[in-house]
Formats: sequence, structure tokens, C-alpha cells
Amino acid sequence: MVIPRAEYRFLGCPCLTWIFDICVAAQADLHLKASAIAKVFYGWKYSFPVEATKLGTMHLKYCLWESQEGVGTPLALLKLIVEMEDEGPGIKVLSHNSEYTKYAVNGFDEDLLEARKELIDFIRSAGSGKPLAQSLLAQGMIDADTGKLVQAKWDEPLPETVETSASSNPTPGDVVTKLMELGWAEPDAKQAVEAAQIPKNASMEDVIKAILKKSQ
Repeated sequence: MVIPRAEYRFLGCPCLTWIFDICVAAQADLHLKASAIAKVFYGWKYSFPVEATKLGTMHLKYCLWESQEGVGTPLALLKLIVEMEDEGPGIKVLSHNSEYTKYAVNGFDEDLLEARKELIDFIRSAGSGKPLAQSLLAQGMIDADTGKLVQAKWDEPLPETVETSASSNPTPGDVVTKLMELGWAEPDAKQAVEAAQIPKNASMEDVIKAILKKSQ
């Protein structure tokens, strides 16, 4: 049995990090094995057969097996998901398919964030009709103090980033390196950069987004 929960963390911006507690339970069935009992009375030996019998079942309570840490999600992104939007101030979609969406989020400690469809669907469902913090609290996924933090930080904007100037226009080598950080093989990255037309004054983020869109 997997029980999800969330913790508040500041990862360059206010975030919820998802934790999955894996719990196990055991069931023990008690049986009496078929056998024979021998008794001696006044020198005579008598055998009594004992049939196999189920004596009962014992259920042991759940116990924690291990915990696995999942993705950290900025509150600004969770708010965007609840509002059924794809992009917003400081948040851009880098790639999308039927299984997950990759985002670039201003200020977030990681270069990109991959949100699986199951998480997006859950957030949209949980945040429908009432604040997400209240819904997660009601389901026991966060505690009261975490709920207060989420509510207090919910409308906090993402940190601003400095716009890329003409003098810092990314070089093809920089773009290749960035694509490799995103999991591309070097030959594929070089081929994609050679095929791309990098406009003047374009930021690294815009170049990467254009290449990813073209590769879909």
C-alpha cells in the first residue's frame, strides 16, 4: 500500500515535495495439520485420526516499509495547474506528451520540472471547488502548519530572472550543452542545433523551447 503525503520546502521558490510511504501488511492463516494421536489404555494402544482444520486468520497491522521522495513542485505551478492553465508568469512548457509535461520555472533549483499526467490530474481534481491546501489537509496529505504555509505562499510570485542581452546570446556550443543536460545524446543535440536558426538576442530558454517544439 502506498500512502502519499507532501512537505513544504523552499527550493529557490515555495514548493511542495511529494513523499510516498510504502506500507506493508501481513496475514497469517493458522491450520491444524492432519495427523494421528496414539493413546495407551491398560496396555492397549489406540490411534485417533485428527483431520486438517483451519483454526483462523490473523491480520497484522500496516507498518512502514520505506519512503520514496518524489518531485518537488513550485506552488506557482500547482496554482497554474489548478486554474487549468498551461503557462503563466515565469513558467513555460518545454515539452509535453500524453504521459508527462516538462516545465521551466523561474527561480526553481532544478533546470526543469517533469510533472506526470497522474499528478496533474490529481492536483486539478483536489483543487476543484475548494483551495488545494484545504483539500490536501482533509485527505491527511499535509498537516495544519503546512496548510497554513501553502495558503500564505499561494499567491507569491516567482522570482524574476534577468533577461538575456544581445551580448550574452547563447552560442551553439552552449545550446548543445544545455540539450545534453536535458538528456539528449551529443550527436542528436549537435544536429538539432545545426538545423535550428538561432535568432539574434534570443535567450537560452527561448532557443531550447523552439528546438524541443520542433523535435516533437
